[in-house]
Amino acid sequence: MTTLRPAHRGFRPALALTVLALSFTACSAPEEPAEPRSSQSRAAACAAVAEHVASAMAAFADVDPGDPEAAAGALGEVVDGLTEAGSAVSHREVGRTVAQMHDGFAGLRDAVAAAAGGDLAGAAELAAATEKIRSAGADFATSCQG
Repeated sequence: MTTLRPAHRGFRPALALTVLALSFTACSAPEEPAEPRSSQSRAAACAAVAEHVASAMAAFADVDPGDPEAAAGALGEVVDGLTEAGSAVSHREVGRTVAQMHDGFAGLRDAVAAAAGGDLAGAAELAAATEKIRSAGADFATSCQG
């Protein structure tokens, strides 16, 4: 009978690094309105998304990396929050970034859930999802500061 305990040992450092990397993705919206590209200004779109990103990141940062089941649950909440944020954004550039971030968190949620179930084949997905989130976070920061 195979136990899941050894799988979790290798999973914890990867999850802890993911939490650390993701903690640097939030940004704040600029004070002055930017030129609108849709019915919603960039500043309004950034503000709507920044609140969801910040609360999602805070919820995820509180997760114990030693408990992948709880991490998967927290990531589910992050995905739900980004889904809600995406529905509040009509600005094309910011909306695209939110969708990329959502997809990254959804991939990370799925990989963590698989690892929690003992499937370590999805461990490579942790890196891919983390990179997608990092890239979307950088795009979000650039879009919302420029």
